[in-house]
Amino acid sequence: MYGTDKTANPGVVQLSIDTIFSYIEATPQREYLLRISFIEIYNESVNDLLDPSRTNLQIRDSPTKVCLDETIMILRRGHW
Repeated sequence: MYGTDKTANPGVVQLSIDTIFSYIEATPQREYLLRISFIEIYNESVNDLLDPSRTNLQIRDSPTKVCLDETIMILRRGHW
């Protein structure tokens, strides 16, 4: 995910950041507001990696879909 080297073997996080900022730099006539959330989903446990106090967030199942209520709230709100 993080990669081993920023230039030789970047991970998905570094590639995503590079892509986002390359796009922003290529369109200077626009104004952007970035909000970033960084979550970990491991063994059915959801953790907010930018707020260590928010661990083991609730995962709820419904008959039609999996609802990640708190996770979706974090993603919509973003963290600075």
